[in-house]
Amino acid sequence: MNLKELLEQMDECLFQLKEQAIYLYEMSQPQGKVRDNIRNLSSEIADHLIKAILYGKEEHDTLHHWSHEINNWLKQCVKTKIKRHGKDTYPTKEELFKWLTDYYSSEDDMEGIRNVWEHEYTYQGHTSREYLTNTEIYNSFISILKELCDAVENNSNTDDKVQEVLERYILA
Repeated sequence: MNLKELLEQMDECLFQLKEQAIYLYEMSQPQGKVRDNIRNLSSEIADHLIKAILYGKEEHDTLHHWSHEINNWLKQCVKTKIKRHGKDTYPTKEELFKWLTDYYSSEDDMEGIRNVWEHEYTYQGHTSREYLTNTEIYNSFISILKELCDAVENNSNTDDKVQEVLERYILA
């Protein structure tokens, strides 16, 4: 067997594995597994939401990128159906919101993320956001997630929609 045939066979094998993985991923999962997947994505989503809330006006070009990433993560959150008695369904907006906020249930939970980005962006020469309270940041965070969960439930979560929501809640 020559190298070209071997590479073609490997490519076909990888394609088949990918197709099988997609099939398995799209199958219904127990609620706990779907919840854990969403909770895992919540840290990335929260991280980008805080950056947008704090630096969205100064980083307007980057805001579109953050919106795109947030939207992709939200789509991943509702890609798998939950095994339920009777009929398997995707997570509801209430479940999605709850699981996205399980690790962020108060303004105190904003402190760590905020400190990381305050340090990073101040180091890059941006103005500090010390005048904003964690309560203000948390309220914006919660408001954004509520609107985004509604958009996900209605299948209206596009990159532009996510950016539109973020722009309404940018604080600085």
